[in-house]
Amino acid sequence: MLEDLCTFQWRENVRGLRVARWITRTHQAVLEALQACLASGDDAPSHADLAALAECSERAVGRCLQAARAQGIVAWERRGQWTREGWRRITNAYTLLRRTAPIEPRPRPVCAPNGQIVRARKASKVKAAYRRVVATPLPSLAATAAHLEAAFARRYYAARPGMRGMGP
Repeated sequence: MLEDLCTFQWRENVRGLRVARWITRTHQAVLEALQACLASGDDAPSHADLAALAECSERAVGRCLQAARAQGIVAWERRGQWTREGWRRITNAYTLLRRTAPIEPRPRPVCAPNGQIVRARKASKVKAAYRRVVATPLPSLAATAAHLEAAFARRYYAARPGMRGMGP
């Protein structure tokens, strides 16, 4: 029963990391596949097995496991054997870890005014440019309407030379 409670808490940690945007939907599927393999007694599933269960690529499995190790919910021990050619890695023995630290939401990336995500070294420049754009006062609606009306009249009467005396 205690093992079921730990498994439940681990799954809740995975869901919490997903809600806090630290892992993706694919990561969650891979971690749940890993948990299912470990529950069935296979403590060393291959990346190919996990990819087949989670319906994703083997590279995605590797990225997921790295992200999970960074969040402190998965650890593994490398297994291998010595051959004539040297050390040959066979599989990893995985262990699920209980996360004790609270899950903080992942900060949103800095975006430029056009919506593009900006790298960290350019973030300060974009923030300054955004502040300049936001600080620029907008013209009043009446002034904008008068400007547009005058521009329309200039174009309208420029296209019709016989009506010059009627325009502004």
